[in-house]
Amino acid sequence: MENLSLLVLHEAFGEGCPGGSTRVFHETAIRLARAGHRVTAICQTFPPGSGVPDDGVEYLRYEDIPGGELKRFLHRRNATRQAFAEAIGKNGPPDAVVAHSGLAALGLPRELSELNAPMVYYFHSPWHLEYEANVGLDSTRGPGERMRVFLASTLRRKIEAKTIRTARGIATLSHSMWELAAATHPFIRKKPSKVIHGGADHTVFHPDENGKETRKTRKRFNIPDNAFVIISSRRMVPRTGLDNLLAAFAESATKLPKESVLVLSGDGPLKKDLSLTAAKMSVGDKVVFTGHVPETDLAALYRASDLFVMPSRQLEGFGLSTVEAMASGIPALGTNIGGTAEVLGKVSKELLIPGVSSDAIAAKLVDFSNRADLKEWGKRCLDAAKTHFTWEAHTDSLLEFIQETIARQREVKTTR
Repeated sequence: MENLSLLVLHEAFGEGCPGGSTRVFHETAIRLARAGHRVTAICQTFPPGSGVPDDGVEYLRYEDIPGGELKRFLHRRNATRQAFAEAIGKNGPPDAVVAHSGLAALGLPRELSELNAPMVYYFHSPWHLEYEANVGLDSTRGPGERMRVFLASTLRRKIEAKTIRTARGIATLSHSMWELAAATHPFIRKKPSKVIHGGADHTVFHPDENGKETRKTRKRFNIPDNAFVIISSRRMVPRTGLDNLLAAFAESATKLPKESVLVLSGDGPLKKDLSLTAAKMSVGDKVVFTGHVPETDLAALYRASDLFVMPSRQLEGFGLSTVEAMASGIPALGTNIGGTAEVLGKVSKELLIPGVSSDAIAAKLVDFSNRADLKEWGKRCLDAAKTHFTWEAHTDSLLEFIQETIARQREVKTTR
């Protein structure tokens, strides 16, 4: 098998950079590099001024700038073009390009279409719908503000479509996301595509075999030793449904095991509101907000917990957090949204919450938290994670798709 030169495009990368697409980008890039392929990544530095990791990937990074959205878009476009020219000038044309979003390739569709290398596009989520879900597009906004959001959403959809049109292959993490991609951009149906389920790094996310680490972790995060711990690790934005989980926890507090604690790990614009809501619901002393934690600490938190919940209300492309919790040996519940059904379906449909309301989540919390066989459910989740969700298998499948895409490109050239 020949070693390839690959150019990978992602929005931003660094410790604390939010989003599952960042995990997919990095986990695949480092494994492709370890396999002997030259991997050059173009992305924005996150956080600003952070260093470049020594992981076998060659990073060409640029800094964000302060200012309005249009100013930052133009800066990103120019910086991406400059980094793209630098990569081609330094390493020559790549064998293939892998793009993780339309924003990552902002300003490059013409250059990509002229490049004698096919592009595989990861469709993680419809950019415009995720934007609308995060900022809100409802009647509570004034007409001017609603128009601004509408125009910004339309721009995102057009940028994404323009980039995808240059792609020679489409990859998604779930079948449900492929269907949403095709519904958003119908021309995708004519392009070769592949569903490649995400994974977990099982050297990081694994069970606590003797319980010693659990006690240390609980002490570090001020969680009582004897608590029944329910955890969710999500970006704190409306679409992830953490408000519904918090309400469900408060509603079912008297029916949950004694000393139950809800751990919400992550950051985002809703963090302050969630904290105030917890206090208003009289469960402020039973909810732990960890903020963003490094990957190793997140894994330790999973191991120190009894039950994971993915409460998404929309646009759940796959659910890497679910898989990582499963790999840590704890049972996982999730709303029946997007890719979550494909993940938990590998274990049992019993783990799926039939709805996104706080009532539906509360009913499932009470059911599972009081089960005598809860640890057995954790073992079943662990087995499924090991069998179906590894980054090694994901990267192998991605590489196979890249090679197929390159072969199709070469075949088209020879027949012309």
